[in-house]
Amino acid sequence: MSRDMFTCTQFLAQLDAYFDGVLDPVQSLRLEGHHHACPSCQAAYRPKAREKFLARGPFDMFIAGTPEADCLSDATLQEYRDGLLTDEEAALAREHLAECIPCARGRDFLKEEASTLKKPVA
Repeated sequence: MSRDMFTCTQFLAQLDAYFDGVLDPVQSLRLEGHHHACPSCQAAYRPKAREKFLARGPFDMFIAGTPEADCLSDATLQEYRDGLLTDEEAALAREHLAECIPCARGRDFLKEEASTLKKPVA
């Protein structure tokens, strides 16, 4: 196995750190690469992403006092995804998302959730 490849055990061990935004960029890319290539880790990723996202709790536009300093709430991320924020709010959200890994991952989770819900049932 290549030194650059994650094992499933490594993936699962670092998943919390990934969602918390504390992995260095190289480790994050390695984890993401494994996630895209491994069906069993894709299955493990989804409930963890949901757990991390829901643990944030519903608040106003920002969640004050978080380690990430004023993170976007789940409601704001959903409104951002759906284009329901004012221009000023959307600009603030975009600026924050460019800097905050946990919020960006929350946004990505919501996009994935929305696309899953739109897929026709076989």
